[in-house]
Amino acid sequence: RAQAEMLRDAITKRLEEIKMPKWLQERVGKKTTVVSIGGDTCAFNMCKHGTGKNPFDVDDLWKAVEACLDKTDKELEEEGFSQPSMVVPKMVLVFSVMKLLGLSCVRYFHSNGSTRGVIVSKEIWDGPWG
Repeated sequence: RAQAEMLRDAITKRLEEIKMPKWLQERVGKKTTVVSIGGDTCAFNMCKHGTGKNPFDVDDLWKAVEACLDKTDKELEEEGFSQPSMVVPKMVLVFSVMKLLGLSCVRYFHSNGSTRGVIVSKEIWDGPWG
């Protein structure tokens, strides 16, 4: 637990040193839902899997991190994580970014290979999540 908190704090400190572009500052906040994409081992998929929710929020994500802390890689693999040694670091990274930016939730969509089609996907942009 202490190591996960140290990682979270280190990531947050580093992120706070980066100047956020004005266009991003204007778009993020507590009412923002972010669309995320990636493959089986991407951080967002691990967060979705760990929380059991899609979209997932920061509170559920930290609970998922805590639930994984005392598990072995073998146990995480048995639970369906395809990259067990990276589960906690990736979920802590996403948590830290969400918390810092004030993102209320993230919705994950599986993507493999070229992602140009995301731009025209009605499933992503016309969803009920706002």
